[in-house]
Amino acid sequence: MKRGGLWKSIFCFFVMVPLMWGTTVLAAERRVPSAAYPNIQDAINAAVPDVDVVLVLNGTYAGNLLVEKAITIKSENGPENTTIDCAGSGRGFTFRGADTSRAVLSGFTITGGNATSGGAILCELNASPTISECILSANNATNYGGAIACFKASPFISYCVMENNVASFGGGLFVKNGSASDPSPTLIGCTIANNRATSSGGGVCLHSYASPSFYNCLIAGNSAAQYGGAFYCYSKCAPDIIHCTVSDNTSGFSGSGISCFLCSDPYFPVVTNSIIWGNVATSGSEIYLNNSLIEIAFSAFDPGVENNNIQVFGTSSVSENGNIYEDPAFVGEGDYHLNPDSPCIDTGTDLIELPEFDIEGDPRVVGNAPDMGADEFVPAVTVIQVEIDIKPGCAENKINLKSWGLLPVAVKATNDFDALAIDPDSVIFAGAKPVWQIGWDVDSDGDKDMLFFFRVNELNPDEISTEATLRGMTTDGDSFEGTDKVTIIKPKGKANGWSLSGS
Repeated sequence: MKRGGLWKSIFCFFVMVPLMWGTTVLAAERRVPSAAYPNIQDAINAAVPDVDVVLVLNGTYAGNLLVEKAITIKSENGPENTTIDCAGSGRGFTFRGADTSRAVLSGFTITGGNATSGGAILCELNASPTISECILSANNATNYGGAIACFKASPFISYCVMENNVASFGGGLFVKNGSASDPSPTLIGCTIANNRATSSGGGVCLHSYASPSFYNCLIAGNSAAQYGGAFYCYSKCAPDIIHCTVSDNTSGFSGSGISCFLCSDPYFPVVTNSIIWGNVATSGSEIYLNNSLIEIAFSAFDPGVENNNIQVFGTSSVSENGNIYEDPAFVGEGDYHLNPDSPCIDTGTDLIELPEFDIEGDPRVVGNAPDMGADEFVPAVTVIQVEIDIKPGCAENKINLKSWGLLPVAVKATNDFDALAIDPDSVIFAGAKPVWQIGWDVDSDGDKDMLFFFRVNELNPDEISTEATLRGMTTDGDSFEGTDKVTIIKPKGKANGWSLSGS
């Protein structure tokens, strides 16, 4: 398996690059639109490499943007508010040349692209930008890469969505290299869904030494008229597919999940801690190998009856280790979270370089071992609802935020909740921690409640707040919370501390 150095490289990029910027010139923020920069390309042209940030405000902008240097282009408020609409003519961005190695594109929706290759984004000639949190939707490429096309390029693509794009090869992503020494992209936490290839590679098409790495990616609902509903690999391609979910992809011919031609040792796909399930070929199998090898380890897939779901031709073989052949038990149609009884939970291997988080940002390992697939199962946390009483015995619960006194809040014991089992160090009320607590039967029902005291000037409710919440955990690790009404008052002067007899 090809492993090593990925997360160290990512750390170096995100830590060392800002340090380098900090030792040169203070960054200039070039805002679009503005009097100086009415459009994005004007700001790109004026930006100083390794220094400036092009900040794009909410709105819809034209495409056909060229980036050939190391600058940051980001939206002010994310892809939901900032759109590059190519209006059916050209693509959104072209990244060209090695000088883009420190370029960043973040927070855009790119749509309406129509180009020969790279309907939304084209990376070529050793371009290696970082592309994050973008939505690439409804773009078209006549030939390659409905969303993104990479030719001898190695972008770092994280938490992007490629959906509803169309191309002849690679409805979502297309990668082609010229030799084994050429770099390839890295994708983390990406969703490649509902794309279409009029030929092969509905989700992803790899060609000629393309060796991208896919971590925590969902490849689902893509379709190809011919081969490779999800992945199509042609000629010495060696993708790493790690913690990915590949499901509900379709193809006209074999290889609805993965289809490989001429990918033999040492250039062949390696699948680890992943799920390949529920992909359907109109005529043929889910995995198709023609003079190719594939290594599948600690993953869930369906070999079919007498392995009829795997077709091999010529010198082809499947290397397996630690796999399971059971339904992964997704939550539901189109929902690829794992049910609590899924056989994919805790059945991956940790003998590889694991990503720190899953596709949703949850910790990658929650149980005894990593789960298979893009999503790590996180057990639902039940929060116990408890009864609290702010200023016990008072009806209005008035709080003077300028007071230097203490505010008592009681957590009442009930038949279902032992208030004395509360861990005091875990308690938070309106942003403050208690300074003192005591077991006290505040409602005279014979059961001891917990009475906490908080410094009023440490509370942070809004002046218009009508209720406040106390949260915490028991010594057994159970979470609880309770809410009571409050009235925030605006005193003319400093108030005295409250006592049990006051109101």
